[in-house]
Amino acid sequence: VKGRAEIGPQHGNLISAELSSVQLGDNDVTVSYKRDADDNIVLDVGGKSLDLRPYIKQLRDTDQDNLPPFILEANVERLITRADQQITDARARAVNTAERLESAILIGTLTSGSEIRLVLEPDGAAKRRLVVRSNDAGSVARAFNIYDDVIGGSLVLDATIHDDQPGAPVEGEVRIEDYKVINAPTLAQILAVASFTGIFDALQGEGITFSNFHLPFSLKDGIVTVERAQTAGFSIGVNASGKVNLDNGRVDMRGTIVPAYALNSILGNIPLIGDLLVGGEGEGIFAATFSVKGTTEEPKVTVNPLAALAPGFLRNLFSIFDGESDVTGDEVEEPEIVQPRPETNR
Repeated sequence: VKGRAEIGPQHGNLISAELSSVQLGDNDVTVSYKRDADDNIVLDVGGKSLDLRPYIKQLRDTDQDNLPPFILEANVERLITRADQQITDARARAVNTAERLESAILIGTLTSGSEIRLVLEPDGAAKRRLVVRSNDAGSVARAFNIYDDVIGGSLVLDATIHDDQPGAPVEGEVRIEDYKVINAPTLAQILAVASFTGIFDALQGEGITFSNFHLPFSLKDGIVTVERAQTAGFSIGVNASGKVNLDNGRVDMRGTIVPAYALNSILGNIPLIGDLLVGGEGEGIFAATFSVKGTTEEPKVTVNPLAALAPGFLRNLFSIFDGESDVTGDEVEEPEIVQPRPETNR
């Protein structure tokens, strides 16, 4: 560390600092520190490299103490978010009060060359709105360690934080258009058990292309609840609902997977008969039901291939005895997964 600092003579408190060089780990920055007329800490960070990884972990920790009021201005060449991910030419500003992170903006360039724009701003007296936009959803997901198997896609995340409610729950939706999925172990298990071999081979090869993705979600007490998330492409369609516990990684999702989605679901456009055969938006005549339980690290997949040939209005009969979700804020025992037996000729 190189620079100068002004220390208060009575209590030894830091009054101001001008650090021309701070080199620590992967950080290589300059830092200016002072206090404004309202006694808020004002930080100005610049330079070659800022390691954001420790601060991302702190933001995910719901038990952390409130940070002091501060205003942060950052303009760095490289913002590190993961060991192999970064945002270049990053510009950011954040305003934190004694109660909450009041506002923030981050603009930069992802490893793919696409721009990311994140904005958090007040929405009235007791709400905040978070909007994230990028032309490369896959790079955004990888940059923040959310998901590694998406390539490309136009992303819009729009969420509202309800500060007027206990725990400040979040409600929002994610929309992605024109993206591709490669590998995706959980999806691969579903396709393999359902015997959708052609689509499985495509997933392991060049990937599966989807035209749209819609994920409505809510977040409260560390639990994400998903209601009727849908994604569809020419070869496959998937819808899913359930819960994920962010604190312990437990997951309980169930849904329907539709092969040859473009052709399979076209009969749903027939008045009256279409809804009866298909079973609702995002489904098709030939579809298999599935569930994913356990943890995000070791998910256990169950597929009911007997539902594949059932008309839409009968398909849900195969899952009416599934019971309620076991994902709660507390640790629960691992449910026993019973794989379906192969269908035999009669």
